Formats: sequence, structure tokens, C-alpha cells
Amino acid sequence: MPLFLIADELQRGELISIQNQHMQGRIIDIVVARLNEEHKGIMADRLWNLFTATIGK
Repeated sequence: MPLFLIADELQRGELISIQNQHMQGRIIDIVVARLNEEHKGIMADRLWNLFTATIGK
């Protein structure tokens, strides 16, 4: 789970990290790309709009 999604909950104690010497955390990049602006369908367009609406937040 990306830390930015759960950082507040971890800080408030609502979630507890299970990272330890036996279960180490990892950091990965998640990338979303679109090849062109061609209409892909209603749900694909809505999903893309959700992605682009959160850029910079």
C-alpha cells in the first residue's frame, strides 16, 4: 500500500505497520499513461478523469 494513502491513518494509530526484520517494506513507482486522447469508453474515460484530477495532490 503506498504510504501516501495511509500516512494519516498510521499517524493516528488507526493502522499499524507490520513491517519488521522478517517482512520488509518496499517502495515501487506506480505509473499511469495514456497513449492518446482517443475515446476508450465511458468507464475508461471516467477512470482517466479520476487519475488526472488527483495529479499534484
